[in-house]
Amino acid sequence: MANKFTGINAAKRLEKAEAEPIIEKANNAPTNGTHAPKTVGRPKGKKSGGEYQQVTVYIQKHLLLKIKELFLEREQLSIGYNEIFLKKQDFSDFVNDALFYYRSQENQKINSFLEDRRQAELKANRDEKKSAHLKAKGK
Repeated sequence: MANKFTGINAAKRLEKAEAEPIIEKANNAPTNGTHAPKTVGRPKGKKSGGEYQQVTVYIQKHLLLKIKELFLEREQLSIGYNEIFLKKQDFSDFVNDALFYYRSQENQKINSFLEDRRQAELKANRDEKKSAHLKAKGK
């Protein structure tokens, strides 16, 4: 039974049938090492890329507001400057960079603490040896 959409549907089926061989040719293009095969469609993003994982966290409101404020300040700065100095980021990249920076700062604090502790132990050992040497010399 024909209706007013029969012609439109037939035209869409024809377009789809004509487009399929083109996509197959692009996907099955021979690769002789000189040319990378052409990919069809958009590149993978954060959601489908595999390097990122979506999480839901609960943080204090004042901390979230501060992060958003810093993000918006950076956005305003990046509008006036060349992208070489401040690249435009989305919010998830900004939070990711902030967490990475925090982690590096914490690692520096821990390493500094461990180094101070090692130096104190070395000094204590030297002092102990010195006092034992003086006691042995005094007898």
